[in-house]
Amino acid sequence: MKILVLTKYGDLGPSSRVRFYQYIPFLEKRGAVIDVSPLLDNAYVKALYSGEKFGFTNLLKAYWRRLRVMRTSRQYDLVWIENECLPFFPFLLEKCLYKKHGGTVVNYDDAIFHRYDLHPNAIVKSVLGQKIDRVMSASSAVIAGNRYLANRASRAQARQIEVLPSVIDLDSYPMQETRSKTDGKLIIGWIGTPNTARFLSRIHQPLTEASRSLPVELHLMGLSEYTLEGVQVQCVPWTESGESKFLAHIDVGIMPLDDGPFERGKCGYKLIQYFASSKPVIASPVGVNKQLVSPENGFLAETRDDWLHAFRQIHRLKTEGRLSELGVQGRKMIERHYSIQSTVDKLWKILQNARSQ
Repeated sequence: MKILVLTKYGDLGPSSRVRFYQYIPFLEKRGAVIDVSPLLDNAYVKALYSGEKFGFTNLLKAYWRRLRVMRTSRQYDLVWIENECLPFFPFLLEKCLYKKHGGTVVNYDDAIFHRYDLHPNAIVKSVLGQKIDRVMSASSAVIAGNRYLANRASRAQARQIEVLPSVIDLDSYPMQETRSKTDGKLIIGWIGTPNTARFLSRIHQPLTEASRSLPVELHLMGLSEYTLEGVQVQCVPWTESGESKFLAHIDVGIMPLDDGPFERGKCGYKLIQYFASSKPVIASPVGVNKQLVSPENGFLAETRDDWLHAFRQIHRLKTEGRLSELGVQGRKMIERHYSIQSTVDKLWKILQNARSQ
């Protein structure tokens, strides 16, 4: 089966890498012939991480390149799309692709429909508010990263809806040793981007308070700089090869979130990475986080007091040498339900079925 994959980003983009690129070698082993065409290449992703502007001219070139690739879709048995073909363009342009190509699968790991239906500009909301619903309805199949996204596809009357969580490749996440209880500081880790750094404000007060009585450090991957009064912060540039090393040296991973419609559509990938590295977690009880986190593998924290209590409990467990108990349970869950090895056959079946429609 020959598949055209239309991702939003190159393989440095987290969503594209997790939902598409990491599956490609596994699908090729099952007989797929895959061509990937990102809308925004790795130059855009690098500019995003460094805080630089990508440039309007470059965006125009990217859209023109996507239009040219869409014209070649008849050469393929199936088109597999990340979210939509042309962001902030009406569905009318994408409708041409659906008319001339029968097999299309669209994949979501974020509530991008709220980018349009909750947009503050009335014109954008009016013109594009139902765009993603139309994309979902026109596709042979919708792959949703969680139930919140699947429910939207159901309301859009999508023909086939499959829930497939964001997952990791177990071979890229070897079992990690728990850091020694005698090494002093409690290392709190977070992986993200400049766009998601705003959620860290939720832990400012409890972390500052915790630092008055606990030897804590906050280590952030994906940011070039970040300061928090009274807390020692270490920023590490994101690299794919550096993730494993970063996760190995932290004691606990965190995922603070606001409780809003966009956040309810997230797939908890940070938590999945922490668990895969045998680390306990502290997370906001929002969306899929509530399904992933249990007392056996970490803590859900909503209020300032919740976060402060969780930091203190993690420190206590570390000093008692019991952090590994939580980490092992998280790792077992990932091996069973959140790895490529456990989900690739389901994905392959979805793609094969969509081709025949």
